[in-house]
Amino acid sequence: MNALEQAAHFLCDRVGLLMGMPDDFIWLRRAAGAITNESRFSGVPLPDAANRILEAALEQQDRGECINRFWFEDRRWRCPRLSKAEQREIDNRRARDEAMRRLYVRMEQEQQTQSEGAA
Repeated sequence: MNALEQAAHFLCDRVGLLMGMPDDFIWLRRAAGAITNESRFSGVPLPDAANRILEAALEQQDRGECINRFWFEDRRWRCPRLSKAEQREIDNRRARDEAMRRLYVRMEQEQQTQSEGAA
């Protein structure tokens, strides 16, 4: 085990303690690999990568997402899933914005038609 992997395992213990994760080898290996890969991918030091993953995990855990070894394998901290309610809210905002855009276009067309008819 090289120094990078040792540091990742050390940070992984910290992350696991803060999240209340089980102390088993499979989880430890997955999380340490995730921290190491995030550090390399993002070009940040290991502690920053561990904190980034920890913050995302705690946030998603608060929203009800299950944080397990698959969460680490799938790198879900990079693209967090939205809850159905959050996705519905985003979809509703998009629909509202599109409806407003169409309304403004129609109003502009009506104004142009009225100004052409008055001239």
